[in-house]
Amino acid sequence: IGLLHEGPEKELAEKMLGPASFAFTFNNPTGYFRLNLSDPAQREICLRLLDFRNELVPRLLQLRRYYAGRYGGRREDEMDHADLERVWRNGRYGGQPMRYRRDWAVPFSGILELDFVEITKPDPHGDVKDAGYREMGSVDFERFLYFLNKEAPNDPAGQVALVRSFSNTGFFTCAQIAKLVDLHEHPNLRVELMVIAFARTIDWHGLNNVIYRLLPVERKQLYNRLGLINLFDETMAVDYYELDLAQASQRWIMQEMMHLAANEPGNNMVDCTLDGVDFDPPAGWLQDAPKNGL
Repeated sequence: IGLLHEGPEKELAEKMLGPASFAFTFNNPTGYFRLNLSDPAQREICLRLLDFRNELVPRLLQLRRYYAGRYGGRREDEMDHADLERVWRNGRYGGQPMRYRRDWAVPFSGILELDFVEITKPDPHGDVKDAGYREMGSVDFERFLYFLNKEAPNDPAGQVALVRSFSNTGFFTCAQIAKLVDLHEHPNLRVELMVIAFARTIDWHGLNNVIYRLLPVERKQLYNRLGLINLFDETMAVDYYELDLAQASQRWIMQEMMHLAANEPGNNMVDCTLDGVDFDPPAGWLQDAPKNGL
């Protein structure tokens, strides 16, 4: 919503999303927030989000070490470009861009907007019950769908809000998320379901297959909210890519393509073009990635 200009389109999006967008779930904070910092309850949510972001520093450092030294050149990060921020995304305070700072003294007034992303995922080979949470079997999921229709009949936004509420203590499968997405027609609600599911899906390696059920305009909104590099999964990298190398996150994806191509057998980067001309990525790109070109 924060990306939309003021006017009828933004008002419709806010009306459709309603509580689904602004609800805060402690165990699944991934979502869009528009917080009035003069309201003590909303300011407290801001403080909690900052705490969550600070707690994720070890995970962010782990990711930075993981990608260091890979083919494709140095991986830039959130210190270089806001587009590479994994957690505190699209921040705006008082209508002006606002990047995360660990030492930010939260004011007592003003409007803060951001997309927050929880970047830890459940272990697909573990047992979520060990963490005190629950997953739904097929029968439970059908009961859950019945519950949504019973509690929020003819209210798509209310149903999505109930899905978020469940996500605070429960997990989904990709098949369940795909079915929920297919049940809704409004683009903002379909995107919101994917946002809710991002860190709460057990078999999350399959999420990209669900993402392709979205329309291109919906995928673009999702990529901006969650971050292209958060959604990239090297185990599911087979795809068609059109990358603007002047964009930091898209250049990062290209670097990963170079790394995977260098480490996997065979010719796996095919039908490549650069600015519309047939092109084979040169060996030099393994060491230094260009910063322009399509």
